[in-house]
Amino acid sequence: MNETMEGPGGTRDIDDWIKCLITDWKVARGELQTLWAKTDLAEDWGHKDVVGPDEQRDKLLNALRHSEKMLAGLQPRSILTATEMLGMATEIMAYARHDPEHTFADQSVCLDIVRNVRDALQKIDDKTPLVIEGLAPREADEGGAISLKH
Repeated sequence: MNETMEGPGGTRDIDDWIKCLITDWKVARGELQTLWAKTDLAEDWGHKDVVGPDEQRDKLLNALRHSEKMLAGLQPRSILTATEMLGMATEIMAYARHDPEHTFADQSVCLDIVRNVRDALQKIDDKTPLVIEGLAPREADEGGAISLKH
């Protein structure tokens, strides 16, 4: 049984809404990073009076906060969506560590997202495997992350 939710684009499956929110967040985050990079470049060239367009920056920050707030209240219905949510929370936490000045989200949002995923995963029976036959772990990359190979 798929649960649905009403939103601006009509009624959709909750996982579809979550994926849309994550996509919107990634787009706004990328545009915000581009804006900051352009401002930094202008300042590096001696244009000390250059300031990123406040209206554009505020619009992008509000879009990020909106997506984060919505995601903090939603539980995924599939493993794929749970993985996407954890990936987003990981990006937020990693970037906050990399550049504390430009933290994209309140860390409590990450905690809410992780809790929602945990709560959803607790509904899976204890016999469901998380390792898929035919996939083997790869070597850890330079950052220590481990991914799967086919």
